Amino acid sequence: MNYFKKINYLFLITSILMTLSCSKRLDLEPPIGLSSVDVYKDASNYEKVIAKLYAGMSLSGLHGPSGNPDIAGIDEGFSQYIRVFWNLQELPTDHAICRWNDVGIPEMCKMEWSADNSFVKAMYSRIYFQIPIANVFIKESSTESMDEKGFSAEEQAEISTYRAEARFL
Repeated sequence: MNYFKKINYLFLITSILMTLSCSKRLDLEPPIGLSSVDVYKDASNYEKVIAKLYAGMSLSGLHGPSGNPDIAGIDEGFSQYIRVFWNLQELPTDHAICRWNDVGIPEMCKMEWSADNSFVKAMYSRIYFQIPIANVFIKESSTESMDEKGFSAEEQAEISTYRAEARFL
């Protein structure tokens, strides 16, 4: 009998904790209050998004090397896609030998890098910053999506060109 009382109390406490643990955090809204629905309802914003996709290849953020980076927690100098890509592709080979001691470079040159290397982290973060932007752009620039929004034929033709560029990137 005592065993069943303990089980009942445990079940009661667990069910109370589970009901109290739920919050409105499951109602996901962007913290800036701007969702993809808001961005893609105007045809002129498509050009801005494709510009951001191109900018993400060579820039680390919107305000240069000293403010508002795309990727928080990583040195902005390390998070530029082209720099990180070059370092990951060339430093482990004989094509480039770097003698300076920036964080992560000696390990790359000696083929001793790991997931903790700052360039590996930066590349992973940059890729997974760029891919969702491109995927949403491709989804929102489909013919069906543009027809639903009532874009003109000229706007659709221009956005279709941007869509091909986003697929390439």
